[in-house]
Amino acid sequence: MRLFSLFLLFGTLIIQWFAVIPSWKVVLITLGISVSISVTSLVFLKNRLKSIDTIFITICAFLFGLLLASYQASDLVTKRITTDSEGKELLITGKVKDIPTVRGDGVRFLLDVYSAEYVGTPKEKISLSGIVRLGWFQQAQTVRAGELWQLKVKLKRPSGFMNPGGFDYEKWLFTQKIIATGYVRKSKNIENQDQSENRNLNQTITAEIIWSVDHWRQKIHQTIHERVENKSSAAVLSALLVAVRDKLDDKQWQLLQATGTSHLVAISGLHIAVVAGFAFFPMMLLWRIFPRLNERIPLRIAGAVVGTLFAIAYAMLAGFTLPTQRALLMVMIGLWGLVSRRNYDASTILALALILVLLWDPLAAMTVSFWLSFLAIFLILFFIKRQIEKPRWMILKLQIFLSLAMLPLTLLFFGTASLTSPVANLFAIPWVSLLIVPISLLGLILMPISTFLSTQLLTLAAFLIDIFFRVLAVLGDSALSKLNLAEIPPSLLIIAFLGLLVLVLPKGFPGRWLGLLLMLPAISFQTAIPKAGEFTYTMLDVGQGYASVLHTQNHHLVYDAGTRVSESFDLGKLVVAPYLRSQGIDKIDTLMISHEDIDHRGGAQYLQENFEIDEVISSDTNALKESKACLQGQQWQWDGVNFEVLSPYKGFEGNDNNRSCVLKVWNQYHSLLLTGDIQKQSEKALLKSNPNKLKTDVLSVPHHGSKTSSTYAFIKQVSPKIGLISAGYRSRFGHPKPEVVSRYEQSGVELLDTVNYGAIILDFPDDNTEIKRAYYRLEKRGFWSR
Repeated sequence: MRLFSLFLLFGTLIIQWFAVIPSWKVVLITLGISVSISVTSLVFLKNRLKSIDTIFITICAFLFGLLLASYQASDLVTKRITTDSEGKELLITGKVKDIPTVRGDGVRFLLDVYSAEYVGTPKEKISLSGIVRLGWFQQAQTVRAGELWQLKVKLKRPSGFMNPGGFDYEKWLFTQKIIATGYVRKSKNIENQDQSENRNLNQTITAEIIWSVDHWRQKIHQTIHERVENKSSAAVLSALLVAVRDKLDDKQWQLLQATGTSHLVAISGLHIAVVAGFAFFPMMLLWRIFPRLNERIPLRIAGAVVGTLFAIAYAMLAGFTLPTQRALLMVMIGLWGLVSRRNYDASTILALALILVLLWDPLAAMTVSFWLSFLAIFLILFFIKRQIEKPRWMILKLQIFLSLAMLPLTLLFFGTASLTSPVANLFAIPWVSLLIVPISLLGLILMPISTFLSTQLLTLAAFLIDIFFRVLAVLGDSALSKLNLAEIPPSLLIIAFLGLLVLVLPKGFPGRWLGLLLMLPAISFQTAIPKAGEFTYTMLDVGQGYASVLHTQNHHLVYDAGTRVSESFDLGKLVVAPYLRSQGIDKIDTLMISHEDIDHRGGAQYLQENFEIDEVISSDTNALKESKACLQGQQWQWDGVNFEVLSPYKGFEGNDNNRSCVLKVWNQYHSLLLTGDIQKQSEKALLKSNPNKLKTDVLSVPHHGSKTSSTYAFIKQVSPKIGLISAGYRSRFGHPKPEVVSRYEQSGVELLDTVNYGAIILDFPDDNTEIKRAYYRLEKRGFWSR
């Protein structure tokens, strides 16, 4: 079983390395041939070629896993909205799935679509069925879980930014089985020609269904926030009881991440196991009062059955999310082992859980939560088996080992880790799992029985949560609380993880010291840096906006920092900072913000608050604190690379776009021109004041390719070989404009954009060789990518 489970995992895992989904029909035929050979071997050769038979069984397991993953992946990709329907007004009908997220600018929610058609007359239905992620901004009506809605929307294929160190949003959407994203359109009363009456397209078809689990989850969520005065603690209670974590603020998340305790504010396998375990206490009491019950049903069976029911109920509160489903399966298998009274090896139970999870969700191995949960259990079992004869200080040693072993994994998945995690979790795990969760659940159970008792228990839980965060605040202030390293290749982190396992093998095991050697490559890894006279420029993928970073041998310049729509959508935090940390950068020499438009300066505040910055330059000194004016003639040199500001000149009169900082960067052989959002007025001024300095190899196309910029005269004078365009996928501004693209193409300029290439990385050598290019979207493209 263990061998079968591993090869089943390999089969579902390998699909991630395919840019195109393998044909499940071809895999099915191959599997059929392998099964036939295996059965023939077993029947006719019996045990004489047992090793060969084992090989074919593992091949069958591998192919079966690949078949399941390929089929599900193919089904999900097929269900996605077609490119023909993107950006068009659609009228869709569906049920609100899960609890909507309410923020200042509107509400976001999932809708399970049943039918769809184009808006207009005559009606034209389209094939669209599955989960879509919607935003409804400035909505007039309340959206509740379980309601059936008709909505006028615009949708597009699942899309996200692609940057080094960044979050793969497209992959996450795929694993959540989301087939499209979009927003609800304003629905004015329109003339219905068939019935000669006015009607509103955005309307509720049926109210929330009272037997819907999501309906009750939302009511519990609302009740918690009504009865608990401390809203920060109420947010944690909602996370622990109904898996709604959108109310947690940035400060709470930062403390949880800095101390490695964020796993405790989720309905995890640990919490489900604790709830199942607590179910044994009332059963033990009942069996003590009525001893004869044991003659009819043994306590272990009754406790396991009730424990399973409790675990299922708690998983339902979490909305049966995919991670919760996996956790529930694992707990139920453990309870089944208890009931069967068979001495199953722990690894066998883990293998069975792995098989069932992969059968339930063949694409589970694409998620981080899958690896964290299974590897955590594996590490616990691995450690306990080797320490069984030395139980003293077992819990302390296990926690330290688990934290250290998970360190390379958290670096791999999140790019950061906490060195205070062992100490924080020694306090946090029992405090949350044995105190806060049981008290909160008891308060939940009493909600329909006694408002007073329920409120008191929830208030007590909120008080304990407040203490929890106060302790975390002490640990989170430590210099060891957050470890940010350069992005280490996954292969080196896996080798380091194996090295740690070798180190904790029993004493006397030959070659334990080799574990240190296996860890050295990851510890000593450093990112490549330009040589003297060379520089690297990265245009980051931030959609409709601009953010980029330029590196010389010992210096780093950030030119623009992307947009900031809200606290939860700050691209300085979500894109620029992760990129810098992935390159091992914690200090910015110069932060240059071209102009005050929010899509260029939005992320600057986060960078100022979280990085050491020597100098801030901006065309608008009022927009950023401690900044100096960007003016024509400013020059400096870093590591043999030259920098000069070409615009705006002192006293320049123009709009914000035309006052953009224009920066020329060059070495002896190659050059780069960064233009911000300059328009025709600024281009004309540049042609007049600095025509000889405009010629360059690489040009950031002004104003994202807007028709207000890129005049023929400007393009001719600059004469770039490569033009870079920062733009968003299906942006409402329609950048770059077709007529602008045509101008550059007619001038022989090769255009590269972040829509199709993701982050664009250019290495400018200090010799006559060509500029080296790397396109992050193409390098990391998977079958789930748009």
